Amino acid sequence: MAPNCGFCLELPEKYSCGWCQETDSCQVQEQCRHHNTMWLNRQQTCPDPKILDFYPKSGPWEGGTNVTIEGINLGRTFEDIATGVGISHELNGVTLGVVSCIPHREDYVKTAKIKCQVQSPRNMTSGHQAQLGSISGPIIVKVLNDYTARSKEFYSFVNPKILTISPSKGPTSGGTKLSIEGLHMDAGSRAEAFLGSLVCNVTRRTLNYAECITSARHMPGEEKVRVKFDNGLRFFEYYNFLYVEDPKINSVESGSGGNRGEARGIPSGGIMITVRGEYLNIVQKPMMYVEVDGELFTSNCTSISAVEMKCESPSVPLEKLDYPKDKEFVELDYGFIMDNVKSVMGLSSRKINPFAKFRMYRNPQYAPFNEQNGIKYYRSEYLTINVSLKIKNIKLT
Repeated sequence: MAPNCGFCLELPEKYSCGWCQETDSCQVQEQCRHHNTMWLNRQQTCPDPKILDFYPKSGPWEGGTNVTIEGINLGRTFEDIATGVGISHELNGVTLGVVSCIPHREDYVKTAKIKCQVQSPRNMTSGHQAQLGSISGPIIVKVLNDYTARSKEFYSFVNPKILTISPSKGPTSGGTKLSIEGLHMDAGSRAEAFLGSLVCNVTRRTLNYAECITSARHMPGEEKVRVKFDNGLRFFEYYNFLYVEDPKINSVESGSGGNRGEARGIPSGGIMITVRGEYLNIVQKPMMYVEVDGELFTSNCTSISAVEMKCESPSVPLEKLDYPKDKEFVELDYGFIMDNVKSVMGLSSRKINPFAKFRMYRNPQYAPFNEQNGIKYYRSEYLTINVSLKIKNIKLT
């Protein structure tokens, strides 16, 4: 009826259940053979609390980390554990002290879960020790000061440190994916990143890596990177992040000869697109896109310099394209994805100075060889392949 003592004693009173310690089972009193001495009723405390897991496993030595503890028989009321949760600081099996972890009443789940906020250990040891991250020990939970649960794994107080950031610059519109590498980047229950006073939204954390997305800034300039791990604030001291003017696109050319101001391609993609403008090298992973019925199809771009960028035209499944009978191409809206820069999106659909729409031509048709079985044996330095390609008629040699 119940898997452990705590759950058993919390069953509705109408069942008259109690915990039979002899058989480790939930029973009515009469079914427990030594029911006078081995049966616990609803007014008693379960004797064997256990911690099954807790997370996170580490936090900054300044404290403030919210640790979630999961287990069994962890008290029947909040008052049972209110003053008994902490981290035991031990050395060679000797307890040197206990760092308090203050439980949150609103997050307490009877018998099963405790959420508490870790305090700083600086009052029980030297600040130098703490900064070195030398304090660790098991989580302990005392139930009514009668029974104590200890975790098998240790909680560690650590000293997060930012070693490098990448990239070092991004557009004022924000949206840059900023990589922050260092030590103990996963410490604590919460991490907040900032560029000066601007929020950098943390999206990912691992042991030695954190990632955040930059906010917009009203104008170009530098900002210092800092990360707050619960109550612990860390700065990146080596250089600042630089906000640069947003990229601007002045022209788009397709193919080697190019059609200035026109972007062209085929469903298979891969046609070289040359983009010219300003500040084109400040975005790490620029992409080009074409839009078909509200769906974006993208391709990667490479910044050659601040004023030039090369892209391959995006590929689009043929079934997505509806070619008119009297035309060899369909016209599509297109633009570029460069972090959060809106001015390079929807180039062909904007109201002021719109670019010509992207022309998606049909895939080229290759003429078969005239030789027997359509096989031409290679006998010289040149192999001629005739192709009909409506972007312009070309002969590949």
